[in-house]
Amino acid sequence: MAGVFNSWVLYALAALPVAGVAGLCRGLYRRGWRLALAAGVPEKALRATARTAAKDSLLPGLGGVLGVAVMAGYLGVPLAWLRFSLAGGLPYELAAATLTAGRQLARLSPQGYGAAAVISALGMLPGPVLCLTILPFYLKKAGRLHRKAPRPACPPQSKGWQAWLALAGVTLLTVACPLAMSRAVGGVPNAQTRQAMQGSLLGVVALYWPGALAEFLICAPLLGRQASGLCFLGGSLSNVRLPCVLAARGKTNTHAGTPAGEGVSAVAAAASTAASLGVTAVGAAVVAPFAPAIGALLRPFTGAVQVAVFALYALPAVKWGVDFIRRWRAGRARGRV
Repeated sequence: MAGVFNSWVLYALAALPVAGVAGLCRGLYRRGWRLALAAGVPEKALRATARTAAKDSLLPGLGGVLGVAVMAGYLGVPLAWLRFSLAGGLPYELAAATLTAGRQLARLSPQGYGAAAVISALGMLPGPVLCLTILPFYLKKAGRLHRKAPRPACPPQSKGWQAWLALAGVTLLTVACPLAMSRAVGGVPNAQTRQAMQGSLLGVVALYWPGALAEFLICAPLLGRQASGLCFLGGSLSNVRLPCVLAARGKTNTHAGTPAGEGVSAVAAAASTAASLGVTAVGAAVVAPFAPAIGALLRPFTGAVQVAVFALYALPAVKWGVDFIRRWRAGRARGRV
């Protein structure tokens, strides 16, 4: 079964969304570069910003390589490469696959493979979908866009609707390609798989969508309108993309919501995402020859991995709950005094 999950057809299908994200990086980089130059940001500062964002993303990108190595033993290299090139993370992917496949994760059937691929893709949709639908309205309400700020002249090909269509197309690919991959391995859902998928989707929605909404509400005003879509689609938002964008604006002395800040944010986000894509692709190429051996090595430890993933999310949730209760009780005590 490991050979079926690593066929060249799956590699070709997985490459489509990855190539789409790479195209978004190129387009956003060029658009941000023009916007920043027109707003008066020196070209030398922009080049330094792009180099710094790319270098700062190389080491965190090794986490994606580790994720590909681990998930390749369960889902094959193509799907692991696809997920970790986009918005996937090792805890999320393991949890989504575990919710879908349960105890059969180590010996996944084609139906289980297809269900895990689709559920993991659907679970990461809130961020890009929110960017496609309510981002401009939310930023205006948040006071981060200056309606009366002068807009620099941009070539016709950089119109906002074209960028919106490109982001929408790549977002659709992130769901359509896992569906095609599941059909390529014969993983057409049957009645039993559909029932399992419904329960798994509810679990993923309950576990991740509230956090994705909170992340959008907090991070989108900091990233800006230009960079938000790519950052939410490319993943590693709070630990890589956002620090790179904030550091870039700090070095160039620009602010969110201004044309200069939007351009600098776009350049930094595009450079950071492109570097992560490159690291993950190289890691997938290195891991591919050893995928069967990795699967055989991890198979006896599947139960322990599932328990570890549960603990990874359960323990912080308990800590946050305890901290919330302590703050609430402290507030009530201050109110009585």
